[in-house]
Amino acid sequence: MILPDQTTLLENEPIAGGDLLLIRKPKGWTSFDVVKKVRGILRVRKAGHAGTLDPLATGLLIIGTNAQTKVLGRFLELEKEYLVTMRLGGRTESYDSETPCIDEPVEVFVAQEQFQFVLLDFIGEGFQVPPMYSAVRCTGNRCTNTRERDRSSKGKNGRSLSGQSLSFPSLCRM
Repeated sequence: MILPDQTTLLENEPIAGGDLLLIRKPKGWTSFDVVKKVRGILRVRKAGHAGTLDPLATGLLIIGTNAQTKVLGRFLELEKEYLVTMRLGGRTESYDSETPCIDEPVEVFVAQEQFQFVLLDFIGEGFQVPPMYSAVRCTGNRCTNTRERDRSSKGKNGRSLSGQSLSFPSLCRM
C-alpha cells in the first residue's frame, strides 16, 4: 500500500529504462521463480524483486527490470498488509504448514475477544528472530544451515518490526 506521504520515495531520481511490474505471486512459487519467469518472458538479463515472499504466501511482488532494479530498495520500508489464515493447537518445526506437526494438535476453543486481546501484543515496535527454516541470510548464509541456525536462535539475526493495526475479518473452527 503506497500512502500519499510515501509517494516521494517513488518520485526521487526518475530512472529511464526498464519496467516496474506488479505481479501476483502464486502459492508454491519462490520470489526468485517469478523473477526467472519474468526474465524469460521479457527476455531481459537484469531483473529483481523488492522483498521476498514466502513460497506458501500469495501476494503482490514488485519486480524491476534493467535500470528499474535500482529503485527496488525504495519499496522495502513501505508499510505492508498481510492476511493470515492460521490453525491453533499444534506446532511444526518450520512454524508453517510445510513440515508435519511435532506436537499433537489439541482441540482449542478461543473466544474471538480473547484472541483479539492476545494479538494486541503485535501492535507497536517489536523484534523478531527468523525461524530456522527462514530464507533470511545469517552472516551471509541461509539460516537453514545448521551452524547459522544456531546463531540465529540466539537472536543475532533478529529484525525490528512495527505492527500498525490489526483487523479480524473472521474466526472459524476448522
